[in-house]
Amino acid sequence: MLQPAANDTPIIAVVIWYEPEPFMQRNILSYAYNVDYVVVVDNSVDDNMAMLPCLNNVIYIPLKYNAGIASALNYGISKAAELGAVWVLMMDQDSRFEVNEFERLKVTALALQHDKQVAVIGPITDPKKNKDYKLKEVNEIITSGSLSRLSNLQNLGGFDNKLFIDCVDFDFCFRLRESGYKIIMDKSSRLDHRRGTPTTVTWRGRDKTIFNYSSTRYYYQVRNNLYLGYRFPEYRKSSRKKIRRIIRNALLFEKHKYHNLMAMGQGVLHFLFGRYGPR
Repeated sequence: MLQPAANDTPIIAVVIWYEPEPFMQRNILSYAYNVDYVVVVDNSVDDNMAMLPCLNNVIYIPLKYNAGIASALNYGISKAAELGAVWVLMMDQDSRFEVNEFERLKVTALALQHDKQVAVIGPITDPKKNKDYKLKEVNEIITSGSLSRLSNLQNLGGFDNKLFIDCVDFDFCFRLRESGYKIIMDKSSRLDHRRGTPTTVTWRGRDKTIFNYSSTRYYYQVRNNLYLGYRFPEYRKSSRKKIRRIIRNALLFEKHKYHNLMAMGQGVLHFLFGRYGPR
């Protein structure tokens, strides 16, 4: 039986899988040696244990159904608590750190350990940004690559299961800030974070990245952004801007325009009728 980690500030990684590909075990290896345990929560119907890297500190939890990102993260957080975590590193299956990038983030977390207002510390994800060693307090940060203090995760009741996927991270960040906690971006650390199936298009003389998500993903993006705009008034303007951008990209650049627009319309209706959870 696994025993709780003995370090003073144990870090447990939680990574969510959904129909993973074999190369994704390399992503786990980019941080597995710098944490006490890696908890893999698998939302797939099939058992993918054979794809795990052969390490003693990897724990596999197959759910055998798609519970959504929020529920899977909450499963992982519960396991991390059993293992004695102080900080939880949350990762998407498509995300990875380059050499030494996670170590920089870890050093920052340990340096801020005694500042109980600091709840989350995350890396930058934009490869175009120049890295420096400045810390910046931000309003929101993506879940993947972030180190979250376990006690704060527990105090807020974890992630909101009804959102299922998309905006799960921002909802958590806004609730943290409502409770007086800080979210810190460590600009010395960078995460390689893959989103959708990106392609580059030229619009009005500028290159734009289009992520080509599935129509179901657009459903969640519209529904959940509307929810956040309703739940957090300070996010309302940003929420509307994001939805306009999603619709514009679907009309101008995406394939399967009809299916995407129908899914987004359904997202609006489900928001209005208060229907959440899986589509």
